[in-house]
Amino acid sequence: MASYVDDPLFITFLDEEHSLDKDRYITPERSHRNRLLLVAHTGRGGQIRGTSARKATSHEREFSEPEAASLSIRADLAACAAFLARLNGTKSVQDWLPRVIQERVELEKAVFIVVKQELATKAG
Repeated sequence: MASYVDDPLFITFLDEEHSLDKDRYITPERSHRNRLLLVAHTGRGGQIRGTSARKATSHEREFSEPEAASLSIRADLAACAAFLARLNGTKSVQDWLPRVIQERVELEKAVFIVVKQELATKAG
């Protein structure tokens, strides 16, 4: 199983249903076979202790498994994107757009990591 401890972007949910005497959390994670697992864990003394893991149900997988995307944008935005793609030396919007989206995703991830660290510092 992959280690969610090493992933700064992991998202954890409080398992309110099973958190009667101590806080228990659920983190979705990928196994080495690329199966979606739900890992239950608790925190004690600054340590994360895994308590159980199970395969996600088909309903749970619907929320975390990406599907092929199709994009529809306004004509004026498409024209602007085509101009910018040519300006950046890219032959087409189809070649340029994935790079722009990837750059934006990386930027958003970096911001998310900083905010998550700031929240952890405030809570700790």
